[in-house]
Order: sequence, then structure tokens, then C-alpha cells
Amino acid sequence: MEISEIRIKNYRRFLDSKIDFRENKLVILAGANNSGKTSLIQLLHVIFNNKKSICEKDISIQTRQKLFDELIKMLVEKKLSDEEFLKAVLLFMKNISAEEYAIDVKILVSYKEGESIALFSNYLMDLDENRKEFYFEFRSEFLFERFEKIFHLQHEYFYSMYVKMQNLSLNISSQIDESECNELKTELAKIGHQFENELFKLYGLSLSNKYYYTNVDFNILNHIEYKEFSKLFIFDFISADRELDDESIKTKKITNTIIESTDPLSEDSAWKSNFDKLFKTVKSGLQDSQVEEILQNSTSSALEKIRNNMDSVGETQVDAIEALMNFDDKILLKLVKDSVAINYVYQKDGSKIYLSEETQGLGMSNLIFISLELLKYQKKIKKGTVNFFVIEEPEAHMHVQMQRVLIDFLEDLFQNDNKIQGLISTHSNEIVKNCNLKSLKVIRPSNPFENKICDLKIFLDQHASEKTFYETFFRLNFSNLIFCDKAIIYEGDTERMFIEALISRNDEFDSLSKKYISYCQCGGAYAHKYYELMNELEITACVFTDIDYTKEQNNVINVMDDKSTNSTLNTFCPKKENQKILVKDIYNCQEDRNKKSCFDIFTQSISDGYARTLEEAILYRYICEEKVNILKKLSDEKKNLEIPEDFTVFTNLPLYFWKKLKEYSSLEIKIPSISREKKQLENEYRNDPKKFDIELENLKMMKDEMVLRSIRDIVASISNNKSDFMYSIMEHNNEFKVLPNYIKDGLLWLEQTCIS
Repeated sequence: MEISEIRIKNYRRFLDSKIDFRENKLVILAGANNSGKTSLIQLLHVIFNNKKSICEKDISIQTRQKLFDELIKMLVEKKLSDEEFLKAVLLFMKNISAEEYAIDVKILVSYKEGESIALFSNYLMDLDENRKEFYFEFRSEFLFERFEKIFHLQHEYFYSMYVKMQNLSLNISSQIDESECNELKTELAKIGHQFENELFKLYGLSLSNKYYYTNVDFNILNHIEYKEFSKLFIFDFISADRELDDESIKTKKITNTIIESTDPLSEDSAWKSNFDKLFKTVKSGLQDSQVEEILQNSTSSALEKIRNNMDSVGETQVDAIEALMNFDDKILLKLVKDSVAINYVYQKDGSKIYLSEETQGLGMSNLIFISLELLKYQKKIKKGTVNFFVIEEPEAHMHVQMQRVLIDFLEDLFQNDNKIQGLISTHSNEIVKNCNLKSLKVIRPSNPFENKICDLKIFLDQHASEKTFYETFFRLNFSNLIFCDKAIIYEGDTERMFIEALISRNDEFDSLSKKYISYCQCGGAYAHKYYELMNELEITACVFTDIDYTKEQNNVINVMDDKSTNSTLNTFCPKKENQKILVKDIYNCQEDRNKKSCFDIFTQSISDGYARTLEEAILYRYICEEKVNILKKLSDEKKNLEIPEDFTVFTNLPLYFWKKLKEYSSLEIKIPSISREKKQLENEYRNDPKKFDIELENLKMMKDEMVLRSIRDIVASISNNKSDFMYSIMEHNNEFKVLPNYIKDGLLWLEQTCIS
């Protein structure tokens, strides 16, 4: 018997969510901090252990607001007397829909052909032989009779707030002064908030946990007591808050767990007979030692004084005080616990070194503790029950390698033991990347105060053609997407260095710098494949990719009519039927992008000087920003140069310009050699060696003026030293000075999504 599905409605931020357990013995529930993982585990604890009732704080904000808004709308339509107010509120609360406002959890339990269903047979309501499932429902229902009693006692307090709201509303409607009006609105909102909070406290006190078994459509409900419901499920969990306060217990956590897992006091314990024998021996020894008699004699005088003092206070009905020994099996078990200690043993040169359990750190202790708790749980399970074990954030205190060991151990255990199923909640990237992707359920924010649970098994089934791609590259590159606020997809390491520096060092990206950003490295050939995953997880993602037109193109006209080899740009750029996408079409897309999209692509544009790489765009931007200063430096040296208005990455400039730029900027660039010109001379004067020597010497003397190079040439010369180039920018805090337009546009777009 296994849980196949849990559906959750109106609980905190989960308005309508489900967790599918089919095909997964172990489900991984992943989400960032404060995403609702603990909330879901608390809900399971309430349902299966019935430890506490649902309260008003567990009701979703949307459900709460809808209920309150409808009530207020009804109350303010006319002025009511005290008695009319009481009747109106009670009538409204009596008529609210239990189905619409209740916290509701539906549990589907499946079984296999030939499996015993004796325990569940009384709850079978679906006779379809092809549908092997039982259906249960938990509801936190509103009991009007309970609410009515409480509200009768407090209605005068609520009526006084209602009267204040009525009076404030009248004053606001007649108020001319804007500042006075705003003050009254603030006061009205304050009282309204107080009214809502107090009302929902009463609402919470009127909730009651109810259990039902039902049909497949959940429209025929039969009540079942929790006592009967609990016989069907063996549920246990390990809380994230599992550290003990008592230091003496904490240092022997594993020891205590091992002894408790054997439970020597139970009838079926492996060492019950040995423990009983030990108990009789110790008890007999205590009796033979006459310790009790000696203790009684040595303390009698002191105890007599205590009794006399008690008499002086008043009549106590106490004739004597005696010290009696109260030795039982529980005291003996405590003695055994205190006497036994687990040790880690290391062998060196034939001798053993014993280390106590706390010497290995909390990570190792936590790993062993979880393992032992599971082994202890396995002994509790019964035939024919649903055996469900939950672990909250098992990664606590564990380093990366230990987390890998943990997830491998847990997956093996749950897959190999067909009697139990499990759920793990986690915010560990390492656990996510090492788990079976189909077992992964991801909690993501959907709307304000609303989360959704994304099922990656369903996602992979819907994108079966890309299944291998996702399973391979998700682990390598994209697993931390699960927890991020925003995502940036980039091509190379230098891009990431540059982008991270920009975000951290510039106030323009202040909101973005406070978000958890997932940086995912992926080239233009594959970046578009992640669109569906980003869309499923509702992650706002910015893609920075190179335009990738033909490298040999060296003028604007040819570039505009060229094609890009970048699959991502070609996929997302709109095109007409049977028409190829040209670079000029991609440029137009950059100008007319969809501002409301949650997945946008940014590449080099016309405003980046027709650059085809980040480095080209950086150099172009730097020259645009600093050309006046560089040309002035050259002018001071009697070197006059003009840079044309239509300057691009193809524009050739003399070597002396590039040398001055390197000196002025401290950018780590290389000044190209004259090999190109030398080769031209060789071809031109191959039959005249003497002339060649003369011209070559002249070239060497005048190379700074004669040799021309473009931005593309300079970038080609640093192709093997891109990291050094980027370091030289960051070392001198020049990121913003060299910021290409396409990078700036992308980051500003992402920044805006943080604000809006």
C-alpha cells in the first residue's frame, strides 16, 4: 500500500497543489528558504499524527481576504444596530461554503494486484477493477456552533470596531482636506486590520480536524475517526530541528539512538531476555548489598527534622518520611545508556585508537543518526499499512561529499524496501543535482502569497525528446535554478566575471544584487532549450549570447545580410514562413523585444559597433567613452588623428593609437605584429629581394603610422588571454566604463523585473 498522490487546497501559500508519488518510492521536495517546505511537513504531521489542530494562521491569505472582503461589503451597505450586527455576522458565517473555505487535503492510496487490502477493505468505495485506489480526505472544517458561542461573548467588542469604521467612512466621504482624508483612511485601515485579525482568531478557534473516506470524485464523504484512520498509516518524520539541548545527551546521540532502536523493553526485542536477566541480577545485588537499609538509617535524622518543620507550618497528616529505593527497568535502561558509548576506531601500527562520537563532527553524527532512525522505523511498520517516512532537510551540517553519500544511501534504501516510501525536503543544491530528476518536486513562487509545486517527472514526460539533454545538463549546470530568484545564462567564464562585478559594484543594479542569481553557462547552440524549463519553474531569465555572424565579414553591408549560427537567436527571432533570418532581423528584434517576457535574449547590436563578441563590444564602448582623452594625449605628442563618426569594430586605426590606448587604459591587450604587411611585401617583391629588404626596413621604421588595425584585429590577438583582459578591467574598476549596450540593456531589464 502506497500513497500515490496528495492534493492540498487553501493551506497557507498552497492554494491548489499536489505531490505525485507514482513511480517514486522517494520524493525530493526542493525549495529555497521560506518557500513552504516546513509548512508542508507540518501539515503532514497534523494529518497523520493529529498532534494539533489547524489554526487561523494556516488559512491562505487569498481565502482569508475573500472571506473578510465579502463580510465587510455586506456590513457597510447600511448602518446596523447592535442586534442587527450580531444577526448579520452570524448569518454570514453560517452560510459560508465549507468546501470553498476549508483547508482540504485529499490522499490517494494505491495498491498492486495481489496485495492484501484487508486493513482498507471497509473503506473501498470504487468497484472499478482497473482502478486500484482508496480515497481519503482531511478537512479543517469550520464549526458554526462553536463560533456562535464565542462570538456571542465578544460581539460587543466587534460592534464597537464596526461603529468606528462606519463613522470613519462617513467622515472620509465628507472630508475636503486631502491630508485629513489620508489620516482618516489610515485610521480606517488600522481598525479594519484589527477587526479582521480578531475575527479570524475566533474563526481559528472554531476549526476542527475531520477525516473522511470517499469515492474517486471526492463527492461522497463518509466520516472516519482519527483512531481508525491512524491504523492505516505508519507515519514518522525527522525534523530539521533535531538537535538536543542537553549537552550530555547530544554528545551521545548515536549511542542513545542505537539503544532506543533495539528497544529492550519491548516484547519482540532481540535482547529482551538478556535485559530481563540483567535486571534481575542488578536488583538482587542491590537487595543483597543492603544499600536501601543503610541509606534509610543515614538519612532518618535529617528526614525527621524536615517532618518536624512541616508540622510547625500546619497539620500535614504525615507521620514519617523514609528514603525508599525505586529501581525499575527504565532506570536500568538509563544506566546502560550512560555506561555505553559508541567510538570510532582507527588502527595504527597494530594498535587501536578510540575516538568518541562527537570528535567526528555534527555532519557524521547526523548521517549516522538519520540511518539509525530509518532502521528503527523499519521495525515499526506493519503488513498492509501505508508506511510513510519524512526527513526534513537531512543535509544539516554535512559537507558536499557527505550529502552525495546520504542521497545515494536513501535512494537505495527506499528503492530496495518495497514496504516503505519517503519524502525528503531540502534546499541543498548537492542533493538536487544527485537525485533522480523524476523524483524531484520543486516549490516555486507563483503569485504574491502563492506557491506552486512543479513536478519534474511530468515536465520530462511532456518533453520526452529532450529528456536525455535535461537529465545530463541539469545536474552539471542548472541544478541551482531550483532555488534562485533570477537566472543569467552566459557563454564563457569571462562573461560571468564581468557580469558579477557589474552587479555587485553598481547602484543601478541594487535590487538585482540582493537577489539569489543562478549563473548558468550555456552557449547559443543550446540556451534556447532551457526556455521550457524556465517557463515551468516561472524563473525570470536573461540570456547573454554572441551574435555569431560569419567571422570573416569585415564591413557593415555584408554583416547585415549575413546569417547567424546561433540557434537560440534563430529560434526566438520572429520570421516569416520560408524566410531565412538575417543578422539585420536579429538587430531589429533587439529593438522591438517583448518587455513582458520572463525569458529574454540579449546579443550585440548596432549600438555595440557591430561587434560579434563581448570583447569586441567592450573595446568599442571604451573607445567611444575615452576617445577624446586618448586623441588629446596623441595630439600632445604631435600625432593628429580623427576617429570617424561611423566608427565600428571594422574601422582601422594606426598602431600608435592602440599603443596609446593600452598605456592610457591599462587594458591587457596585445599590439599586433606586422606579419600581415610583411607577407604582402614578400608576395609583391618575391623577384626582387633587395627591394624587399628596403621596404621591410622602411615598414619597421614607420610601422606605428603605416600599420592599421581594427578592434577585431586587437581582439583576435588576445583570443588566448581573455581572462587577463577581463582581470585588467576589473582590477581598475572599469566595468561600467566599458559596459556594452546589450549587457547594460539585459541587466537593466532584469533589475526592473526585481522592482515591478
